Amino acid sequence: MKTRKCPNCGNNAVPSVKLFFMLRPRCLSCKSKIGFHWVFAGFFCCLEAVILGFLGLYLLGNFSIVVSSLIWLLTLALLSIVAGVAGPLETKQKWWEP
Repeated sequence: MKTRKCPNCGNNAVPSVKLFFMLRPRCLSCKSKIGFHWVFAGFFCCLEAVILGFLGLYLLGNFSIVVSSLIWLLTLALLSIVAGVAGPLETKQKWWEP
């Protein structure tokens, strides 16, 4: 399992799989809650909605529903993996903190 560097303790102990789903995992080393910076999360959510919206309309107009669904889900997975690997991380203190 791939891990990312914790912004709190500096160890490679933040599981990337949970970051792919925009969850807030705990660092395996220092147990602090880690999440994406709120600016990145907001920008990524808007960008992902626009990309997936236009892609969905294009695919449904040109392909069958099965092929469109598979390509759309693959695109969603790839965008989530890119965000989980490259997004800026920060330590979150409260569950409601953006």
